[in-house]
Amino acid sequence: MGYCEEINLPRLIVASRMDRERADAEHVLESLTKAFGRAVTPLQMVIGKEKNFKGVVDLVRMKARLYELGGNGKAKKQTFPKT
Repeated sequence: MGYCEEINLPRLIVASRMDRERADAEHVLESLTKAFGRAVTPLQMVIGKEKNFKGVVDLVRMKARLYELGGNGKAKKQTFPKT
């Protein structure tokens, strides 16, 4: 963290395996905010938790990818209406 701070270099953090047991996206975001401050900005958030994991939402494009049960990896895209 020190070197990036010195040269004002942005960082990207990827949290994976959010469909696993005890995975908690809210806790991850809270921990990152504690470590790096308010500058932490999520670009995607998960839909569901652990066994109820359903997909991810791209918060920039406001599009979701909903995954089918069974682990085949196929996703259905869904666009959110603009407000």
